[in-house]
Amino acid sequence: MMTLTEFTQLLEIHGADSGNWPSAQRQAMLSLARDNSEAGDILSEFQRIDGLLATMEAPKFAGLGARIADQNLPQRQAGLMDRLLNWLLPLEAGSSLWRPALAACLPLFVGVIVGNFSNFAMDQSSQATQYWEDELAMISLADYSANRVEL
Repeated sequence: MMTLTEFTQLLEIHGADSGNWPSAQRQAMLSLARDNSEAGDILSEFQRIDGLLATMEAPKFAGLGARIADQNLPQRQAGLMDRLLNWLLPLEAGSSLWRPALAACLPLFVGVIVGNFSNFAMDQSSQATQYWEDELAMISLADYSANRVEL
């Protein structure tokens, strides 16, 4: 047996037209509206509201399509690659130039780090590498300005 609450909820969802009601509950709703005077009053109220809504005309908005088409779209979120390129090579006038210079120095910095922390397959046990630091120090102290090498 259907209650008035269920009947009202189904009317609110599907409207007063019995053709729109769920087929599984249509007979129960019709019999409740026929047998119960309160359910009949609720159904007649919903039918009156549906009738009023059917006679209402939707307002016409002149130029609405043009106004919608002329609206500015929201700013698009830039992707990672776009943000990286804008950081590296800014398009705005007057942007700082330190960022491209920093990016150009990064390979040099990485090369210095790799050069300092790798031994390039030199055998640490050989005697030839024992004096490697002394050789580098002597080469760095040599005077190369006179186009001749003095050792």
